[in-house]
This record gives sequence, structure tokens and C-alpha cells, in this order.
Amino acid sequence: MTVSTDQPTIHPIIREHLSLQGLLENGVLDNYLYPTLAELPSPFLLKSMDKAVDLVIESIQAGSEIIIWGDYDVDGITSTALLILFFRQLGVEVRYYVPDRLTEGYGLNGLKLSQISEKKDQKKLLITVDCGISDHQEIALAQAHGFQVIVTDHHNVPHNTVGAEAVINPKQTGCCFPYKHLAGVGVAFYLAIGIRAHLCNIKHSKTIDYRPNLKSFLGLVALGTVADVMPLDGVNRILVKGGLEAIAGGDCLGLGVLLDEIGVNKAQLASEAISFQVAPVVNAAGRMGAPLVALEALIHEGSDERSKSLAQKLVSLNKKRKKVGKSDLENALNIVSKYMLNDAKSIVICGDFHDGVIGITASRLSELYGVPAIVCCNNSKDKLTLKGSGRGPVHFDLYAAIRSCEHYLEKYGGHEVAAGITIKREVFNDFAKEFERQAAMQLSDLNKQKMTCDNNFLDLSLSTALNSALLTNLWQLEPVGVGNPKPIFRDTQACLTDIHLFGARQEHLRGVIRGTYSNVKVVGFNIGERAHRIRPGETCTIIYSHMFDNYGGRSQWKIRIEDIWQHDQDQ
Repeated sequence: MTVSTDQPTIHPIIREHLSLQGLLENGVLDNYLYPTLAELPSPFLLKSMDKAVDLVIESIQAGSEIIIWGDYDVDGITSTALLILFFRQLGVEVRYYVPDRLTEGYGLNGLKLSQISEKKDQKKLLITVDCGISDHQEIALAQAHGFQVIVTDHHNVPHNTVGAEAVINPKQTGCCFPYKHLAGVGVAFYLAIGIRAHLCNIKHSKTIDYRPNLKSFLGLVALGTVADVMPLDGVNRILVKGGLEAIAGGDCLGLGVLLDEIGVNKAQLASEAISFQVAPVVNAAGRMGAPLVALEALIHEGSDERSKSLAQKLVSLNKKRKKVGKSDLENALNIVSKYMLNDAKSIVICGDFHDGVIGITASRLSELYGVPAIVCCNNSKDKLTLKGSGRGPVHFDLYAAIRSCEHYLEKYGGHEVAAGITIKREVFNDFAKEFERQAAMQLSDLNKQKMTCDNNFLDLSLSTALNSALLTNLWQLEPVGVGNPKPIFRDTQACLTDIHLFGARQEHLRGVIRGTYSNVKVVGFNIGERAHRIRPGETCTIIYSHMFDNYGGRSQWKIRIEDIWQHDQDQ
């Protein structure tokens, strides 16, 4: 990663933003702007890393079978791909398995474990990635079939730890690793670092190439971490910033081919492009019951016809996913309009939804109504139960709210931003009432905190919002997201001269702001109701941020309206 010894030139408004984030203290700013891989904590601070590394080395030297068990979302797919490619660079071919979301569901699967463990008396090693932390019975079954088990996961740890030979999860009790918010792919990457470090120390095996190129995996770490909406501070900032540089440098072949197919410029890849353009395409494979298409696209090392074909399949699956998602969202909105009370603090619904897109539907509902949403569908394996996926608004701890209702649930898991549940039909209504109560309490506390943060908008006229020095600084802030927010600006004297609403429900806005020297084009998403009240040509207040658009070969900054109101209107 590139390091500069020059003092950065910082636009005054960005300096104000950095000050609000506590980043102007001695020594903090340089580390923030120019993070290096050398700053990463040791992998051996992770509890059980020593044991896990020993198990892997022993398995390699004994020629034992190694199986990577992954997950079907972006974090799980990138975790699986990373370890496959890592072992490949060691000269070790591993087997791998990613369950089908639609027919098998999340986590380890007892039936499949029985099928793949062909010889009970033969030593085998099972490594889970982005899953396993709650799979007590399945891990015990795997061990009964002769597996030694390493669990690598980042999801919240249940009350009782699983009985695997080694559990690597920074959130587990007694773990000294200083950063607790790694994605699943981040934990997998740390396992790779630990194995490589150990091999470099022993250097006694001529059959193992002990120096894999760790930089070649950073693009996968960036993709999985951003897609899973992990905080982009601390260790994650180092990993993701390094990953964006690795992608730009062409170190991630399969991912590079996919970016070309999507039409995203990998030389200038921002975190928002991963979130809204790349991750949905990779996720579509798992959502539509074809996770191996995404996995094979990422582990195929080449720019040949096979690689291009896999990328095209992913794009096609994403188009199918969008069509299904659009239909399900309309269905969900109809249910909400009939049954949701005006002052409801949550949305918990069930219906005939596609299992693969209930998370997206929940996310859209949460965005539209500003409350946590859980969308449940029929469970194909058990007609007496429902499967649900939840999302919440910014700063809402979804996992904590669900955990408070755990007595109604058969199974649940996840983290602060996203979670999944399995629930008996007969207690669905009781669960919905209790979740509403938990959501109301948490949102009340968040609203009190929000009142103290409303003055954190930075006052900047839209006429100067595209200043070149400012835009240079905005790029230096990347990657931005949870834990490293981008600056939000306010112009109290803006004037929209042109307004155009678009979208199926006229929920989005395109417009033109009158500028001092030239007009400024703006766009706003999901603010159609607010924009509909604006009178063109009259002064209004606009809350806005910057977005970097590099789609279709373009590379340009744009202005995105976050909120808008006229001075004689309520906020």
C-alpha cells in the first residue's frame, strides 16, 4: 500500500469533518489517510489460532482431506474462495461445499456431512467459513464421522460455545484480538496469515510453497467486508483500502473479469460501488439457488472464455433476482399497507415470498419506513415453521432486538445489521408483538441520540461542492460506510430550478440546482414524497452528500440529495 511522507492538503470543510470524527489528534490522521498492512494485529492474538494452524499443517503433511464449508452470501462466498485460492497457492487442492439457500439453508447440514464423509476411519479436516458458531449438533456429527473441525466465523456467539477442535471468532469470550468487527472473510484471511506465518517459520517442508501472495486475496476481503456492512474503521479500513488497491492493480483475476462485465472501472473503485453494483451481482447466485456460479467465478484464475461466461451467468442471475424482488416488494407493501399501524415501530410480516430475496425485501421496507423489518416466508423443509430475514435502520442493533425475543424462536443468528430467524407459525403473532416492543424501546433511545447529532451537518454551498481539492480529500476518505461515515453537507440557500421524479412509485428525484457560476445536477433516492412538495425556483434547504460514479466507463463525482425541505415546511 502506498504511503506518503508529505503533509496532506486538507480542505477546511473536510478538516471540520475529520475533527468531528476525532481524527485530528496526534498521529491519528496519517494512520487514517495512509493505513499500511504492517499495522495489522498479529493473527495469533485470535483465540485458538495456534491450535487451528497446527491442525491445518498436520493435515497437509499427512495428506488428509481438507473440506471448506462456506455460506451462500457474498461474505461466505469470498471467504470460501479465499481459502480455496490460498491452499491452491500452497499446492494443496481442497474440497469445498456451499449449501443451497433454497433447499438446505444456512450453516452446516447433517445429511450432507454424512454424504461427504465417505470413510469414517480416515482423518479429515473440516473448516467452516462465515458459519458454524451456532451449529452444535452438526459439529458433533462431523466429529463422529471422523472430522476434526475448525470454525471460523464472525457472527455473535451463542451462550454455549460449539465443541469444535478450534474456534476462531474475535467476538468469543477470552479472545485477545483488539478488533471485534471482522467480516467472515476477514477471519478467513487471518487464518491464512497465521498458516503462512507458521510455514515461513518452520521452513522444513519441501512439498509446501510456504509463501502465498497474501495481497492477491485482499480484493476478496474488501468485497466480502463491504458487502456484509461491517464497520470500515480500524483493521477493516486497512484490509479494505488494501483490497481496493489490489483490485486496481489487477491482483484479483476472477473479480476483475466480473467488474469488466458489470461495467465498473476497477482502477477507481469506491466502497459504494461495491455495495450497490458489485455485491448484488455476486449475491444473486446464492439468492437464486446457484451459489457455485459465484464461487467458481471468483476462483477461476484467468481471463478466458470460461471466466467471461461465469461473469455473464452472474449478471443474468441478478436480472432474474431483480424481477423476483420487484414482485415480492409489491406484495410486501400491500401487506404493510393493510396491517401496519401508523405509529408502528417495526414491520414483521409473513407471506408467499421467495426465500432467496426476503433479506432484500426486508431491507427495502426498512429503508422506506425507517424501522426494523423482518420478512418471513414458508419453510420448504417444515410446513409448521417460517424462515425470516431482518434488516434495520442505521444504528439499530437488530441482533440485540431479536435476541430479546429468543424464547419464541427455534433458531436465530446474525449481527447488528442483518439477522435470520426460524420460528413456529403458531407463535408468529406473539413474536411480532414482542419484537415491536423491543424495537420501540431501542428506537426511542436512538431518537434521543439523534437529537444531539442533528448539528453535525457541515454547511457548504452546493455551488462549491464540486471543488477539485474537496473531491481529492473525499477520495482519501475511502472506503466510507458504517464506522467511517462520509461527510454530510447542508445548503440552506439552495434553489432547485428543475425537478423530475422517476421510479415505479415516483420515489426518486433528478434535478438541477442554480449555482453561482454553473448549475449543479443532483439526484435523490427514496425522497420523492419530500421532493413533491418543493416549489421550483424558491429557496430550500438541502442535505446532501457526494457519490462517485464509475459505471459504464464514466468516472465522475455526483451530488446526492439526502433530504430536502422548503423554509415554510416542517423538516
